[in-house]
Amino acid sequence: MKQVSYDLYQKVRRLSKDGIHSLEIAKKVRLSEFQILEILTTSFSNLSEESEIDKQLNAELELIAISQRDLKIIQLRKEGMTLDKIGKEVSVTRERVRQILRKHAPDIFFGEIREKKEEEELKLFNDRNIEIHELIKKNWHDYQYLKFEDLALKFGIPVWRLCRCLSKIQYTYLQANEERKVAQYWSDDECLKSLQSAATYAFPITVTKYRRLLETGDVVGPTPALLYQRFGSWVQACERAGVEYGEALREYNRTWNDTELITSVRKFMYQRDDGKWSLEKYEEWRRSPAVEGPSMGLLKLRFGSWTEIRVLGLELNTPEYDMQKFMELRSDE
Repeated sequence: MKQVSYDLYQKVRRLSKDGIHSLEIAKKVRLSEFQILEILTTSFSNLSEESEIDKQLNAELELIAISQRDLKIIQLRKEGMTLDKIGKEVSVTRERVRQILRKHAPDIFFGEIREKKEEEELKLFNDRNIEIHELIKKNWHDYQYLKFEDLALKFGIPVWRLCRCLSKIQYTYLQANEERKVAQYWSDDECLKSLQSAATYAFPITVTKYRRLLETGDVVGPTPALLYQRFGSWVQACERAGVEYGEALREYNRTWNDTELITSVRKFMYQRDDGKWSLEKYEEWRRSPAVEGPSMGLLKLRFGSWTEIRVLGLELNTPEYDMQKFMELRSDE
């Protein structure tokens, strides 16, 4: 066999003592299994004597010296680069790259290399997503009124990747911001003035009446969802504005006040452990015999879009439906 260095001799014996199979050792040190067995059964002094056959082989190998270009091709292949990319890198054809690799590195298994590289890249990708998620959670008070594109720019990533870094609750807020027209620019004073203006048209002012005034253009102001979000509830917003508030009365087949409606939505969201809060899922939940909930028509009539309604559900102060579990990053998002 070829001449063996003392370091290699010791390494092979150490690996064998650790219980590693000779075939696995051969792969680690790039020798054949036969050579490994020879090292394990022969003293170093005998192994260090180069035979005449080995001398002849070494002389022949020296005549077939690998060029720097070929060495680069082998290295790039080990790093997981495709034949096409290697060819462009060293200015040869894809087929020429294949020939060089077959000649000088026939034992390189590209599938395994590529799979390992993809695993490493995916881990780095997911680790960075978790890091971004933690930063968003830490600074959520500053970010919750932004839109997807604005928040993505802060982290220098595309919107599709930002969505992979958001919890279900965070995603719901940003989705609502997309539907609002400059909602995040309403100051507290402007919000309260819009309620005071609405109170001159309707007395007492309810959510339903306020929404209709917004739709007719008689009042310019934020959506009811933003008022809930900013002040905690419709009642608290009206009290801050100094106007008399009212709860809408009977709709359809029973009496639902605003708090009951939103509580029902919050309950639905809480019970959906998978975080799937679509309109269709709500209607499916509501049709269950064990559930008595308002219709989607009533909810939209009172509060607007389903996205806004979900934000109201998240903002409602109901400790019995703790939504903290939906603030964490889901592994399957």
